[in-house]
Amino acid sequence: MALSERKKEILKAVVDDYIQTAEPVGSKAITLRLTSKVSSATVRNEMAELENLGFLEQPHTSAGRIPSTQGYRLYVDELMSHYQLSPAELTAVQQALGLRMRELDRLIMEAGHMVSELTNHAAITMTPAMEQESVRRFEVISVERNTVVLVLVTSSDQIKNKICRLNFPLTELEVAAANRALNSYFTNIPLREMTQSRVTQAEFDTGAEITELLIAAIDFAADTLNRIVNRDAFLSGAGQLLRYPEYQDVNKARAVLDCLNDREALSRLPTP
Repeated sequence: MALSERKKEILKAVVDDYIQTAEPVGSKAITLRLTSKVSSATVRNEMAELENLGFLEQPHTSAGRIPSTQGYRLYVDELMSHYQLSPAELTAVQQALGLRMRELDRLIMEAGHMVSELTNHAAITMTPAMEQESVRRFEVISVERNTVVLVLVTSSDQIKNKICRLNFPLTELEVAAANRALNSYFTNIPLREMTQSRVTQAEFDTGAEITELLIAAIDFAADTLNRIVNRDAFLSGAGQLLRYPEYQDVNKARAVLDCLNDREALSRLPTP
């Protein structure tokens, strides 16, 4: 059943009021919010109909109404006011998201921070799930006798790096051999094919001296690819919740914050 414009206006007013106060909303408060002149009795009748249709709920008989899940869904899809960014805000967003575009995790965290700042709410952002991901290129850079930097570029253009300290020093020739082996045997293949047999073949072709480095690079690649495939979640602005009246209760706030800080659980949330 399609709602009339008046019912939509009343539902929007209920949701707006409830978001601000976290208290059940009565017809008198709604009457003051409406742009058209409508009696309190008419508003009561409309709210009762919205309750019958499943858009509002009444916690107990003497209370006002609160939005139902169905009411929130309609509010988000059709009724909520769209915020227009100011020129200064738009510039700040463009500058923030224009940096380090190849560092996807950094970009997504920055996006969450911007959303939290603009909305005064906590924001959850997630990396996209990649069903097929591989390493496109490895690079080993020697920085000290026993230390190298491992750099990899993934098939989705993400760049990751890690400092690796080895038990034995490597010569420049051995570092070059490691680069050739990694890029010959371990690029453009799925994670499941980065097997011990490939390591053995690479050792046979280049020498056992680089085995420690090969294993470190493959472990780094496996950890990176698993994180990308399984999706990761980031929380920004958790403290913003304390602005709202429903979270003045310490126990309620703690329960919500504990939930929001569970990155593994957040990463399993369904997305559109």
